[in-house]
Amino acid sequence: MSSHYPSRFPGRDSLLRMAVACLGMLFLYSRCSLMGGGAEIIRADGYEVDAPKEWKKGKTKDVDRTFELPSGNRVAVNSSCRRYTKAPLDVMAKHLLIGNRGVKVSHQEPVAVAGGEGLLTKAEAREAGGAVHLTLVLVRKHECLFDVVHLGKKEISGDEQKQLIQLARGLSYGTNEKAVGAHE
Repeated sequence: MSSHYPSRFPGRDSLLRMAVACLGMLFLYSRCSLMGGGAEIIRADGYEVDAPKEWKKGKTKDVDRTFELPSGNRVAVNSSCRRYTKAPLDVMAKHLLIGNRGVKVSHQEPVAVAGGEGLLTKAEAREAGGAVHLTLVLVRKHECLFDVVHLGKKEISGDEQKQLIQLARGLSYGTNEKAVGAHE
């Protein structure tokens, strides 16, 4: 916004820019399946996640599921099947972070997941308006990869991280799949 038009609310412009950047990044981070291009994404169909009751369901235009947390941070869950699902999870996590400025991965650890494997990654990126905190849990089940992404201006709390990991661990998926065009 131009300095010729001062805001009545100090800091509002930077918060607006940060919100737009966060929503854009949420879309990009939840699109691990787009790595390498291609016109079609095969998404998992019929999988279930059990989100905590205090997480409010959000709009799902470009991702499988979104939630708004009481802290104001957001979580997106997305899936892709058969494409690049055999790459190591740490490599897939790096691909989710490509394209951001000043990305620093602060922590990675395996996550036990029934019927699959998981990886927790914590990172911070620098964007207009300040730091953006990311916590990713990638889960591989059958021939599908699930991205569970926590994104926000506020760092994830200990309780939210436990809930995020529990959501990823509790992900229930058989083998039903549904093809979805990449550019709907």
